[in-house]
Amino acid sequence: MAKVFKLAYADFASKDVSKLADYYTRTMGYALAHRGEDGSAYMSNGFDHHYIVITPSDIAGFGFTGTN
Repeated sequence: MAKVFKLAYADFASKDVSKLADYYTRTMGYALAHRGEDGSAYMSNGFDHHYIVITPSDIAGFGFTGTN
């Protein structure tokens, strides 16, 4: 069994990626680290490349997590 050291990132599906990215920027203090070709936004708080991924989707909700 793999031992999880930390939660690496969380992925959220969003109908409006820009609006949710704006929330993480203005309210939570994150910065846009990268914009994917599919329109995904990779948000960082400065420690790692990204902790939050916001993926475009017709259905909003929690996508998945990655661990280290």
